[in-house]
Amino acid sequence: MKKFLIILIFASCNHDNNTDKKKSDLTNPTDSLISRIVGKWGGENSHPVWEITKDSMYYFNEKKSYYYLIHKKDMIVLYKEGPFMLGDIHVLKDTLFFETDAGITKAFRVR
Repeated sequence: MKKFLIILIFASCNHDNNTDKKKSDLTNPTDSLISRIVGKWGGENSHPVWEITKDSMYYFNEKKSYYYLIHKKDMIVLYKEGPFMLGDIHVLKDTLFFETDAGITKAFRVR
């Protein structure tokens, strides 16, 4: 009986550790999205247009930064003319995809 109880306790403790790790991996999907979009992004000519940091977006042509917010998979940039949204943001390898009023757009990571 003692051997069964020890095995049961060990199995229970091991299961709890795995569950806690899985929960911590999924606690903040916003942080995960931000970590994927941080960097310099531009068009096909490989010149940077934006540099995204963890809390702002720098426009090279304006030499100015604007704060942004992430809501689910959307980025709301607090631009000088008012907020605008890059919707359904996702990154595939070195390509950033997003939706605007003009349709689906993509930017390329600049190294």
